[in-house]
Order: sequence, then C-alpha cells, then structure tokens
Amino acid sequence: ALWGTAFAAAKVVLLEMPAATVAVLRCAIAAAVLVPLACRGVARPAFGFQPALLGLTTVVIFLTQNAGLTQTSAAHATLILGGG
Repeated sequence: ALWGTAFAAAKVVLLEMPAATVAVLRCAIAAAVLVPLACRGVARPAFGFQPALLGLTTVVIFLTQNAGLTQTSAAHATLILGGG
C-alpha cells in the first residue's frame, strides 16, 4: 500500500536530520496545510486542552516511529506497523 512508502521516505530524511526534528517538521507541515482549511469552514476549529493533547500525542507517535526507524530498515518498520 502507499502508506508504507512513508517509512522509506522518512528513512532517507533521517540520514540528514535527527528524529525529533523530522517529527516536528512533519506535524508543522501538516498544520500549515490543515489550519487554513479548517478555518474556511462554517464550524469553528476546536481549541483547548483536548485538541492540544491530541496534537502532542501525534508528535510523540511520530518521534517514536522515527527513533525506531533509525534502528531498523524501512521494510521492517512497515511490516511491524502493519503497512504491508
């Protein structure tokens, strides 16, 4: 599936940047794309503790995935996390 290609791309990026930087950049790029889209709609975007906690959890998930990816191959990471 296409989802598994994210690990191959991340593996290449992790050769040049630390895992924490890649995780933060991934979420920052997603926020830069999604926040303007969310603000266009009729409904107001969610703010507060729970959405912030969800965002922080996402950064932690990407950080642990990237840290693990530095220790194994992209193929193993894809299989372990159910992408193949």
